[in-house]
Amino acid sequence: MNNSQYLFVRPDLNNSSAENPIILRAYDSGFTGTTAFFRNRIFIETFSEILGNLKKDVRIMIHACSIGAEAYSLAAWWQHEITPRFGFGLQIFASDMNSHFLAYAREGRYPREILQGMTPKERAWFHTEGDLVVIPASLKAMVKFCEPSNFITASPPLGGKHFDATLLMNALTYVTPAEQSTAIMNIASCTRYIMCLTAFHPDQIKSDISHSGFHPLKLNHREIHNGWSERLSSIPLKAGAPDYSWKLPPYEIQSKDYEWRYASIFIKDK
Repeated sequence: MNNSQYLFVRPDLNNSSAENPIILRAYDSGFTGTTAFFRNRIFIETFSEILGNLKKDVRIMIHACSIGAEAYSLAAWWQHEITPRFGFGLQIFASDMNSHFLAYAREGRYPREILQGMTPKERAWFHTEGDLVVIPASLKAMVKFCEPSNFITASPPLGGKHFDATLLMNALTYVTPAEQSTAIMNIASCTRYIMCLTAFHPDQIKSDISHSGFHPLKLNHREIHNGWSERLSSIPLKAGAPDYSWKLPPYEIQSKDYEWRYASIFIKDK
């Protein structure tokens, strides 16, 4: 099912339900990837609606795409919820540092347990073969998994200069604050409209985003924050704690720079 004897993908079945998507954890030679299908539906819906309103075919880039669940989720949502209404297509480019994660993503075959974290409508968008969920050919055609790349210094693939949107989800927590600043400026330089980021160093995100020429989207701000269910903390988090950039504190408008540190979608300044 993959091109590496070392790659292991394990579904996390704790609290599994249609409201709690199944988290997939991938392990390969010191690399760890954590992802899920339809991980935050209100984020996917809001993101797709904004791009659909551009009234044209859309190109997006996903950095640190792990084993592809996020890319295929966006493709499926667009094909079934956006194209029938707006009539525009979507082309997704995706990359990761780990070549075995990318090989697994290209194959498009996942543990059947992921269906436990989908709604009945979402399950109908995929095929099953025995113990596997198989990505349909029509969705595969919407996603190109590129060569391995480091999102801190990655240049646009295929010679393309700009994307309508770029995503870097749940990965900035693994780099230093200085590397975060570099990565955001690099990604912003290739983005026309929307930049999506999560699990970042929160105390400097306002500065990093402001200098990149973007600002936070207020639409569904609280709902998207609360939609990252497996990352929510019931108590405030202390700066310097190991999970400070990974966990999300309770939504509180009195928090410093709350519009920035609780955001996942950032819009380019006009």
